[in-house]
Amino acid sequence: MEPFVGTAEVTAFLGRDRNWLYANQDKLGIPRYRLGGGWRYRLSEIERWAEGHRSGITETLSA
Repeated sequence: MEPFVGTAEVTAFLGRDRNWLYANQDKLGIPRYRLGGGWRYRLSEIERWAEGHRSGITETLSA
């Protein structure tokens, strides 16, 4: 099973900051898990999510 990663790894992967991630994860449906009082992610799920949002994500990522 793939390990969970934290916010720092996801923001580095997406090239965005933590504030952007937290502000947009509900709106954009970014896959995540609430574990131990914080958000955890699986990079394979983030990658699939990004691929599925490729056509519209450029505008959102630049906001």
